Amino acid sequence: MVKPVEDPSVSESPSVPHPFKFLRGSPALALAGFSLMRSEYYFGVVIVLLGFLGSLYEIVHDEFYITRSVRPQIASFAIWVCLLDCFLIGVVGERPPLSVFAYPRLERIGEVTKGIEWNQHFAGIRIVVMNNTDDDYQGLNITLRPNALTHTAFILDNDSGCSLKPINDSSDISVAMGLPAGDMIINLTNPGDGSVDVHDSSGNIYTTITHTLGYRLICQNFPAHTSVSIQLALVTLNAEIKRGLTNQMPRRKPKRGEKRYTSLEIAGIKAIPDMFGPQPSPDMLILSEQFVKGPRTYRTNRVIKISNQ
Repeated sequence: MVKPVEDPSVSESPSVPHPFKFLRGSPALALAGFSLMRSEYYFGVVIVLLGFLGSLYEIVHDEFYITRSVRPQIASFAIWVCLLDCFLIGVVGERPPLSVFAYPRLERIGEVTKGIEWNQHFAGIRIVVMNNTDDDYQGLNITLRPNALTHTAFILDNDSGCSLKPINDSSDISVAMGLPAGDMIINLTNPGDGSVDVHDSSGNIYTTITHTLGYRLICQNFPAHTSVSIQLALVTLNAEIKRGLTNQMPRRKPKRGEKRYTSLEIAGIKAIPDMFGPQPSPDMLILSEQFVKGPRTYRTNRVIKISNQ
């Protein structure tokens, strides 16, 4: 039997012209990853990176490159590096700006702002949060923690659509004024949100006068080119209260996860401001930020200086 001789010029599966090779295989996987990032950001990023790795493999091993001079391979590798840098720096490494400024704001003694009467014990700090971009942010959540005790805080912009809530902690101080003489039983319960509900057997009402961890700003929508202004009233405790709390605190080192509470009875206090000491001098603000832009959630932690300018 005579075996037919195959013509080497005839191919069973003609090769794809090179200009269209870029649209197949791994590059197509990267393009699919870009589309997926709109709904599943991090999974889409992984798919794009897999597409880049597959493209690199094709550049090194594809027949089109290994059967020709090295110049097309070098040019393709340079394009691959440029595209990868653009993706990592311009997309993955993007940090949308959220501007936060803090500066002292001394109110006149006796002036009332949002129901708060300013006195000589309060140190006022004004905080401005700004979105100067052309993009709208959603789910803005920022913790504002100065390096001083916060007595109270409020939003100055009535139309901001944001809310401001204290961050509850076991180190917060709650007081009841004008208690009658006699023994009482003080109970503390945890509602489950990190706060401590203080009540006693006489039915007295307790008010939280200091927050150690500051406040949390929440904005469901934070449109482009908008800002929100916040006022903080910071305080210190007077020497008698600090000394009394220190003496009441157990000496034993707390166990991991253990929370401690102490009570103190002081005579001669006629009003809550009498419990405060001299004005504090805070110089930094600890921020923990979270917001959504498009399909991605951004989280950052930073410290900013409280500027006098």
